[in-house]
Amino acid sequence: MTCGIITMVCVTLLGTKWQLLYACISVAVVFIVGAFLTLPLVIAKATVFIYLNSILYLQIPGALANFYVAKPACLPDGPHFSYVFYQTVAALIADAGGVLGAILFNTFFSRHRYAFVFIATTILQVLGSIFDLIIVKRWNTHIGIPDHAMYILGDSIVYRVCFVMSMMPAQILMSRLCPRGTETIAFSLLAGFSSAGNSMSLSIGSLLMESIWPVSTRVPCNFKNVQWLIITGHLVTPLLIIPLAFLLLPRARICDRVDFEGNVIREDDEVPEEHTTSIERIDAPTPSAAECNAEKKDAWDDEKTPSKV
Repeated sequence: MTCGIITMVCVTLLGTKWQLLYACISVAVVFIVGAFLTLPLVIAKATVFIYLNSILYLQIPGALANFYVAKPACLPDGPHFSYVFYQTVAALIADAGGVLGAILFNTFFSRHRYAFVFIATTILQVLGSIFDLIIVKRWNTHIGIPDHAMYILGDSIVYRVCFVMSMMPAQILMSRLCPRGTETIAFSLLAGFSSAGNSMSLSIGSLLMESIWPVSTRVPCNFKNVQWLIITGHLVTPLLIIPLAFLLLPRARICDRVDFEGNVIREDDEVPEEHTTSIERIDAPTPSAAECNAEKKDAWDDEKTPSKV
């Protein structure tokens, strides 16, 4: 994993866009194949799912950020957000969204299946990205909704809520699957694959902006392709995680205990050793003193009586 990340950094800084594309494909293949070769099957599936879940929501922060804070000279009909609102107020709202995501997960999703939770968060992310598309197309101005209100309802809070709601079941799944004593390694793998997926998502988004749908932030500015970046990276590719959720995640609820093969461990299938011993001790008949003396006398008589051949 470390070699792959170093390779991506070097190619991003020194390579061309085609070299970056080949590096993205090669590193992704190495990560996925390496996970299946070195990890138990269920843990490998969960790790690869987290990696692909981070990749498929393509990050295009440069395009959206420049669109939101563009000056009137660059984008006359733009939202013209101030840096104070975009960097401070929106960040505080996003943090509040993370807390809200944790509360929603604990209240509504903690007893559902893993696939259901990830599919629900994916659909919420797609719905939240529609608000960004509405702002880019300027449809909200035609119906009288301010840009600030539309932005808060969209990517600012929905993405953070969905991010927390998707990371919490992933951490719970890894904690239930990892062997005892290897929890630190499992969580480091989860964080590493998630961060690597986010970096890969940024690289793919930059490739789309550079080669297919370019965006110009210098006067005269051109943000016409931002809508296609949103449609592709925030509305279409995230939906690919839905079939992967059924293929890679165990068919269990978040509150269930699972073994290394992804099977649900039921409480009535296991009886603690101490409890079993006490039951056997209670159910076993206790011999009386007379019975013990009779057994000893019979054994003494058998020793004195010579055996007949």
